[in-house]
Amino acid sequence: MTGLAGRMGGGFAGAERNVEGVVSDIFVPGIALSAIVIPVRALRKTGRYQDIIGKGFYVNLAGYRDHRIWVRWSMEQQTKAIAALAREEGRNARQRIPLVLPELCKDSEDSAMDHLIPRWARHDIYLGLMCGGKGVAIWSLFQRNEVKRTWPIWYSAYSRTAIELTGPMGLGQVFLFGRRSNKFPIDITFGPKELELTKGGNKILEAVTTNDSEKLQKRITYPSVCVSEYEHDGATYLFLCNSSGTKRVDFQSTALTDEWQGRCPFFIGISAA
Repeated sequence: MTGLAGRMGGGFAGAERNVEGVVSDIFVPGIALSAIVIPVRALRKTGRYQDIIGKGFYVNLAGYRDHRIWVRWSMEQQTKAIAALAREEGRNARQRIPLVLPELCKDSEDSAMDHLIPRWARHDIYLGLMCGGKGVAIWSLFQRNEVKRTWPIWYSAYSRTAIELTGPMGLGQVFLFGRRSNKFPIDITFGPKELELTKGGNKILEAVTTNDSEKLQKRITYPSVCVSEYEHDGATYLFLCNSSGTKRVDFQSTALTDEWQGRCPFFIGISAA
């Protein structure tokens, strides 16, 4: 077959052209945030006084363990709030950045699922970055009783991600300074192309902070695989993130032809489960 092809299911299976690697996120130390699960309306109110905006991505805690595409919706709340504030403020608008705010706060309900934690952690961080995040602040590194059993697993997963990003590969620079491109469009050839998300998974965290108009549109749809491509420092980086959980997804890009043999773009496949 000509082109890039691969499979993402319980884990990434590989790519035909042996294009592989790791990806990470920008970890931001020393930032105190009021990390509440809040939508655009509330973020605009608080964001006008802030340079760094963060909304909780506590996927499991918020009741979206099997619907991790919620990370994408959560990041959109930040980027939309920042865009709205920029329009309001005009030419003198302050420069604001959104953060990825993943969880380290509660044990999984079933210990038989603990082995999925590294995948959850990677998926949530990378999807947040691919959708516009410019840094990561984890809630929280404190070894609270609620996460006593699995704290080392979460911590190890986030630590590996931090090393990947800030190490020799310098992928943090790609997310911070890379230019978006679309040289290699991806087509889904097998599996779900879209995922449906119903907002309000945890009534305590979500419903009370969702306004009336949003409640009328609780069911939203996103692509099952998020694709982000960047040009940076003379290289092309291609990232794919599968949010369909255990469902298998096959994909291909016919744009990656034989002329790219030996100088393929960086590719990484990430799966939620």
